[in-house]
Formats: sequence, C-alpha cells, structure tokens
Amino acid sequence: MDTNKIICFTLALALFSSYAAPHSYVERDGVVAIEAEDYTERDGAWQIVEGRNATAQGSGITRDFKMHLNGAASGSAPVELPSLQPFLWGIPGPMAKTYATLDVDRGRVTAFLYPRGAQMPGGAAPATRAALFLLPTNAPGALAQVFSQVVSDSLGGAQGQRAALIGIRTNLVGTDARLKSALESSGLAVTAFDEKQATADALREFQLVAISETAHAEKLHGGVLGLAVPIISFDPQTLQRLGMVKQRSAQLHENAVLISYGAWTNHVRYAIYFSQPGAYKLWLYGRDGGEGGANEVKVFFNTNEISARSGSFFEMKLPTTNGWTDVATFRRPENRKTPGQPILNVPAPGWCNLYLVKGSEPESHTGEIPTSRRYPNWRFDKISLFRDTSARPQGDGPAVTPNRLHELPAAFTPSEHKPPKTYDLRQGYAVIEAEELSPHTNWVFKAAPAGFSGAGYLEWRGPNRNRSVEGHGGGADTLGVQQGPREEWLLFRVKVPENGKYRVDLRNHHLRDDGDNDAWVGSVDSTGRPQLPVQRVGDNLRDGPGFSWLDWGVLSFELTQGEHTLYVGGRSIGFGIDRVAIYRDGDEEAKASALNAPKR
Repeated sequence: MDTNKIICFTLALALFSSYAAPHSYVERDGVVAIEAEDYTERDGAWQIVEGRNATAQGSGITRDFKMHLNGAASGSAPVELPSLQPFLWGIPGPMAKTYATLDVDRGRVTAFLYPRGAQMPGGAAPATRAALFLLPTNAPGALAQVFSQVVSDSLGGAQGQRAALIGIRTNLVGTDARLKSALESSGLAVTAFDEKQATADALREFQLVAISETAHAEKLHGGVLGLAVPIISFDPQTLQRLGMVKQRSAQLHENAVLISYGAWTNHVRYAIYFSQPGAYKLWLYGRDGGEGGANEVKVFFNTNEISARSGSFFEMKLPTTNGWTDVATFRRPENRKTPGQPILNVPAPGWCNLYLVKGSEPESHTGEIPTSRRYPNWRFDKISLFRDTSARPQGDGPAVTPNRLHELPAAFTPSEHKPPKTYDLRQGYAVIEAEELSPHTNWVFKAAPAGFSGAGYLEWRGPNRNRSVEGHGGGADTLGVQQGPREEWLLFRVKVPENGKYRVDLRNHHLRDDGDNDAWVGSVDSTGRPQLPVQRVGDNLRDGPGFSWLDWGVLSFELTQGEHTLYVGGRSIGFGIDRVAIYRDGDEEAKASALNAPKR
C-alpha cells in the first residue's frame, strides 16, 4: 500500500473498539465536526488563541453601559451608567450571594459574596470572600450603595474596622487611590501594602483585605489567599486563585487557531475516517485578519501537493466577525477567483487528511515572509462537514465527532515531539545549561557580562509576549495563548524517577526589577502541544544585580514516572536564562543541590 500521508485508506483497516486515537475524527451519520485547536498535526508557527467560548466560564473584565442590581431578575430596569465602564465579573458557585450583573451578559456577575464556610468552586471559604467591581468615580448613587453593602456584608455589619489594601505599590495613584477613597467612604481605615510586604503574618491583624486589580496574583504570598480574614478581590486572576470561580479548562473548546507568519505551506492537518464516500460540504467558523491582514484560508484535501503552484486547492473567505462561512473561490484558467461550493470529494471509505494552509499575500511558493502588509492573521475556530450539502451549521454547530473506533494508521500518526537530549533527575534534581538547548527563534546567545555558568546564556530578544493575541494580559495564562509558537520555546526533556510534584527554576539575568524580568514556563504533550497550567515566572533583583535564581512564580508540575517535556517561553525583552533547574518539590536537599551545583 502507498504510504503517502494524503491518500485515503480503505475499509480493510482493522477496528479496535477500545482504541481512542488522539486528535482524529470520524464521519458520523454524514457529519464531521472538529474543534480547530484539536488538530492531528501542525506544521509552522501556529498559535492557540481565545476562541468563541473563551468567556464561557471563569472571570474577566468587560465594558458596559448598564448594570442590573440585585432584584433585576424580576424585571426592574437596569442602572444606566454615564459612560462605557470597565467592570470585573465572575461566574460564582450556587452558594454565592449576588448583588449586580452586566447588561451585556446577565451571566457575568459583577458583585458577589460567599459567607464564611460556604462552598466555592475551589473549596470552602475560610472567611468571607467577595468579588466587587471598582467603583467608578462618576457612577450613579445606586452603585455606590452596592459597593458599601458588599463591604458591610464582608465585615458582618461592624463599623470602624481596619482594612489592608494590596496593590502594586504603597504610594497610591490612579486605580489604587480611587479604591482607597471608596473603602474609606465605607468607614474603613486603610493601610496600603505592596505585594512583597503583604505576608500572612502582616495581614492577620486587619478585619478586611482588599486585593486591587493592580496586584499580580502570582506574586502574592501563598498564605495570604488562605487567611481566615474577609477578602474582597478586585482582580479576575485573583478570583481564580481564591477558588471563587471555576477554573478554565483546556478541554472546554475555548480556543481557536491563528497563524501570522511563516512559509506558504505551513498548515494544520486533521485526520478523518469516512464510512460513507461522496461529496461533503465544508463550513468554517472563524474571522478574518482585520486591517492589513488577509481573510482567505487555503484548503487542501486528498492531494499530495501542498504548494502555491498547485491547482488542487481552493480558498474560503472568512467573515469580519466570528461566524460560519461557506464562501469559496477556485483557481481556474479564466479567473483566479472563480466562485464555487467548498465541496470535498471522498472517493472511498477510509482515512483522509484535511489541510488548512497558511498561504500568503502576495502568494509565494518560497519560505520567505512577504514584504506586503497583508499577512494572513486569520483565525478559525471550528470545522463542519455535511454529506447533505444543503445543510448548514447553526449556532455552535454540530457536536464534535472524535475518533473512538478506528486505529489511526502509522502514515497518519504525528511523530512524537522530542528534544534531542533527555536529562535524568538523579537524587531528585537535574541542572541544564541553557545554551545546551536547541537554537530557537528570538533567543540570542550571549557571553557577557561575566557570571554565567557554562559557555554563556540565552537572552530573549523577541516580541513582548505579555499579552495574548486578543489583548488579555495578566500573569496566569489560563488558556495557554501567551507564549507564542513552539518555534520560540526552549524545550527540555526530563526523565522522572517517581510520581510527584517537581519545580522548575531559572538562573537568570536582567537589568531592571520590572520590564525585562520574566518568562513563561509550561509543559507539552507527546505531540508538542502546550498543556495547562502555564505560569509566569520572574525575578525582581531581590538578590541584587547579576545572575540569580527566580524570586517568584516557581511553578510545580504533577509529573508521573517516565519522560516529560517542558519549556520556557519568552515574555519580556532582555530576560536571560543561564541555567534551568528541576527538583522534587518539598525536597530541600535536592533543591539546594540544584541551585548550588558547581559552575561548568
């Protein structure tokens, strides 16, 4: 049999009822439905970005003109806001008392509270836990009353109490200054803390702790979030760490796929098993690249030639806002953009590959990035195929049809992603010189200043990856969208001797205490895809200038016995990595050995 990856396989393939092939699909009753981020294989600098359901749960910040106060569910009119205001919101558990919701989405609760002992999504509340929008200075009186009511309920109605306000600094300006004023208007004496000062011991004497949206959730001392002291959070990332809202999950189809640069032939591939041959109509859910971007996806199916010179592909034009499209054009001698139906012809039962290809404007079959401003930048979120060519997807489209019946043939299976070297965790730890890792885009080798270990160190000179493509910042990358593509990662493979938690620390170099001092750390699965959690880690020069280990954010990973691949992703320009240390969590001897290993 021809092992070409493109040609459909026949029904002679063996069936395994218990086999669940990873990231492959079946046609079911004439329908195939695929989540874009669950590709079988990808080639090129594809990124996972927020998709159509990115705010289906969890928390965030949204701007709105109207607010529904408690009781609005009975039909009372919403409060009109004087301007488009940003509001914190979350989706609380059933035991929360709610005070206000957004008009744009009544499921987004902008003020809620858990009494002491109430069950939150993350466990029982050790003391009152509340989420509250930041009081706009020009808000109507009704919103000021809600603010005061939440504060009063958090304190149990007691007056004349002391509050600790945790923010980015103690000399309060802007948001923090307005928040302090609002708390004082509720009868509280307020003391400001920055993230370093706000320890559990320092906060126990206060009757209320307010965590500002300027505070970095990952920098808060661990004991703070578990204090048996009432806490009000004004920060969506902290809501998740407090356990007040359900954690986002990578398995909830919250993501989409985007490519913004790379070779013309860069693509994502989806392996599909068809039991019924025939013509299937293709629908894509997504949106175009916006100003300066192209809005056409190149589609290849059942062909062995993926190139700009091929005559076998067609293009699908994506809408300007998220939605389904079947608008397609074909390359014909008489017209390069001949309109037609996006029909995929399945010649026989068996396996086929569907490719969505980057392309470029102007089209080029070389690997060079075009000088034109019209980069693709389009993203797609879901794929639907219908044997009934008159059918069209509605809303979220048909349910996903994952492969749970047929073995994925070797020719269709993606090769396991492995860095070239594996490091053994002997005596509970391993130390890796950064320059030993394979060269990666935007990491620059440096041999100055002195103080590094080994031959030198690597410095991030790529784009500032402190925000996702959608513009969401913050320290907790709950959707795994902020690290940039795999081509930018420093990957390392470790062999773990036993199940447990293991921490990843970085010996680093930078010049400032903020702005060039952090990176992303995460892990990948066997096909090279990022996994949650992903954590921002950094160093604030607490140990002085020069080379030192991380000050904050050192993440622990639950690893099983065997081999695992982890990575460091660039975030802030100028952050250098000299060494990577992996050690067993809670093993002080292993940690000391890792961090104090002799220079090579």
